[in-house]
Amino acid sequence: MRPVYDSVGGGKSTRLDLDVMVHMKLIEKEAVVNPPYVAFAMRPSPGFWEHVKVNSADLAVEPITATEYLKFKEMIFDETCFKEWGFEKGWGNTAERVKETMRSLSEVLQAPDPINMEKFFSRVPTIFNVVIFSPHGYFGQENVLGLPDTGGQVVYILDQVKALEEELLLRIKQQGLNVKPKIIVDVAAKVLDLMDGKPDLIIGNYTDGNLAATLMANKLGITQATIAHALEKTKYEDSDIKWKELDPKYHFSCQFIADTIAMNAADFVIASTYQEIAGSKDRPGQYESHAAFTLPGLCRIVSGINVFDPKFNIAAPGADQSVYFPYTEKQKRFTQFNSAIEELLYSREENGEHIGYLADNRKPIIFSMARLDIVKNLTGLTEWYGQNKRLRNLVNLVIVFDPTKSKYREEMAEIGKMHALIEKYQLRGQFRWIAAQTDRQRNGELYRCIADTKGAFVQPALYEAFGLTVIEAMNCGLPTFATNQGGPAEIIIDGVSGFLIDPNDGDGSSNKIADFFEKCKTDIGYWNKFSEDGLKRINECYTWKIYANKVLNMGSMYTFWRQLNKEQKLAKQRYIQMFYNLQVRRLIITTFVFVGIIFIPIGLASMFASEHVVEIVDRYDEDCIPPDYSNNSLEYIQSNKTNKTCTRKLTVPKQMKSPVFIYYELDNFYQNHRRYVKSRSNKQLRHRQSESDTSSCGPESLASNNAPIVPCGLIAWSLFNDTYGFSLKDKALDVSKKNIAWKSDQVYKFGSDVYPKNFQTGDLIGGAKLNSSIPVYWFCMKKLNEQMDLIVWMRTAALSTFRKLYGRIEVDLEPNDIIIVTIENNYNTYSFGGKKKLLLSTTSWMGGKNDFLGKAYLIIGGFCLLLAINFILVYVMKPRALGDPSHLSWNRNPVGHMT
Repeated sequence: MRPVYDSVGGGKSTRLDLDVMVHMKLIEKEAVVNPPYVAFAMRPSPGFWEHVKVNSADLAVEPITATEYLKFKEMIFDETCFKEWGFEKGWGNTAERVKETMRSLSEVLQAPDPINMEKFFSRVPTIFNVVIFSPHGYFGQENVLGLPDTGGQVVYILDQVKALEEELLLRIKQQGLNVKPKIIVDVAAKVLDLMDGKPDLIIGNYTDGNLAATLMANKLGITQATIAHALEKTKYEDSDIKWKELDPKYHFSCQFIADTIAMNAADFVIASTYQEIAGSKDRPGQYESHAAFTLPGLCRIVSGINVFDPKFNIAAPGADQSVYFPYTEKQKRFTQFNSAIEELLYSREENGEHIGYLADNRKPIIFSMARLDIVKNLTGLTEWYGQNKRLRNLVNLVIVFDPTKSKYREEMAEIGKMHALIEKYQLRGQFRWIAAQTDRQRNGELYRCIADTKGAFVQPALYEAFGLTVIEAMNCGLPTFATNQGGPAEIIIDGVSGFLIDPNDGDGSSNKIADFFEKCKTDIGYWNKFSEDGLKRINECYTWKIYANKVLNMGSMYTFWRQLNKEQKLAKQRYIQMFYNLQVRRLIITTFVFVGIIFIPIGLASMFASEHVVEIVDRYDEDCIPPDYSNNSLEYIQSNKTNKTCTRKLTVPKQMKSPVFIYYELDNFYQNHRRYVKSRSNKQLRHRQSESDTSSCGPESLASNNAPIVPCGLIAWSLFNDTYGFSLKDKALDVSKKNIAWKSDQVYKFGSDVYPKNFQTGDLIGGAKLNSSIPVYWFCMKKLNEQMDLIVWMRTAALSTFRKLYGRIEVDLEPNDIIIVTIENNYNTYSFGGKKKLLLSTTSWMGGKNDFLGKAYLIIGGFCLLLAINFILVYVMKPRALGDPSHLSWNRNPVGHMT
């Protein structure tokens, strides 16, 4: 170290010469570069360390202590050292992005125009946790597609969450943060626990979700967005004036007030189209209709909403591009569905789900997919097609909707009208009506298969708020014709990216479609032009990535705006809270009173009816075991040699008027087990040509010769096989099994052309064989839809204890009559600790004996009345003065105000 010390002049800073540099290089073990200095840790001999730093600008050398060296070294890894220069986590993940963010801030400070503000706040890390409220009766359930509000609405929420999560992850990474965002779709009170703190943004969906989001956002003091999807006020003419008339069915009073509260309380409102906000020249917008309206006798809204308020924003949703992608992307297509879709489109089979057929499969297909209600106008499209001979010669028509799923009067009427139109215009051969497709991937491939035919998608609705199916079709490369009433008028540029049609001008609309296909026949590139331009329009404006980017930008911008206008916001929130208390809570009290008044009489009537039901219950599973097998019931029931006949005596306690219903009850039998309940084939039960469809029936799918079992599956295999014979005064009592199954099951679930095959022919017999007393039909086999015991058994129970109907006795039974019951005790419940009971019962207007139902009505009705009384007492004892400004101020105890 002597040369080094000499060079620094005994500890003073000096310049470094070449010899010293060579010597330092030989003994240095570590160097730290922190411009303009380089610090060296040198080890001249074992156990001895020395430290110096060199200024790279003038090669000045200065000795430093170990502490100073370590501090110098720490600066390399100390991320807080840049704080004094204004650098924080979140500026960016690269130097270039940090530079861009700082430049954006500089532009905001110099010229805070909207574009610069949005650009800057889109880069600021303000949103990490998002709560999405989406109360929905059918959310997350199976087999509900096609029911009201189960199409675009549910898909919107699911795709929205996915898109927001992807955009949040990308933004957080670009901001240089290591944070995992959380998105919760919930209405639970545990949001704070799940997120370990307050969320940054709450997004409400639908009326009830928006009101719930409003209450939570107000309580937590966080940014709130609302998405109405569809405001009901514009759907029904004079729905505000006639609210009392419509309220029992639609609850408009509560809904309109809740919508008004939510849209005013929100920091920003997300709409899919401009028409949703302010409408068109001829039609007011959904939000615009809330500007001024009255609910006579309840309230008058004078200044409900200002559609020019900057809180209104348009962010149009997209379609899942992993499912809905162009038909030209052959490598991505779901080819496993092609054969099934071809069968779906071109099969000549007609049944409850598929009606009509396409005789010429070379013609292009126009198709439409929606719920079959009046507004969707599918019957209108069918009538246009039926009346236009030119269009019928050019294309086939396919309608997608399940005609067996509807439970609503309007839809049932439209289904009847559709059948009438098929017959009126003799559409078979050019028209196909197929069931709704619940698989999204198969749905996407259906669009592409239509595109393969050089067809088109038609959306003929009388009014469509947005039109998600239009987006899906254009994503798949289908030229699209859509209504000019509503959202599609903004999605499609008429004559450029698609065509707009007038749903009130059927002739003009059908001729417009026919003109397109005639032009396609003469100009090969015409169809491709609209396919490509439609895709271009979607990629420019209607993708989930664009949507998520817009929504998160809004969240950041309005969070900043909320902080600037905190006092004004609080004053407005107080007014809204007062309005909520005065109107919505009063409606809640009325609802509680109404429910109590209705439920209590129903409960009393149910209890009274249940008391007059006469029921005989006999548990026989233990008593019917012979004494020799009392300790080995399993051997008894499994043996083919034991006598299973058992005789029981039942005494009639009261007169039992006919018909007397016979039930069997099983306990500890889980028909709802996830593997048991799915072990069946509904198609096989319904259609003879589907008898080989046993893929879901394991382990009872194929017989020993690999032939399909009909009916297949564990449910049918375990068919109850105890039998009962009854006699009274030495005379046999006939047991009728006529119509003991539900008519809907018999007609729609079990086919009249389906016959049992290979049933209970294996080594292990599960339960009963099918009824041999039914008349013999085709090839000495028996119709499945007449097997009443099977149909009753196949309707699986939800609980582990259940009763099923066995038959009816059609004679009166008098008090003290002794009924002799001969039981064939065949069914094995002993292996799983189950119980078996025989029940004879009369019925009342509410069914069999059921004390629980009456008690439930009484408890709920009484509880609602109690709540209503408590709320009324609160308002009587602590009334709120309407003119008290303390409820309109963020200062809870104002002083000096005039009264």
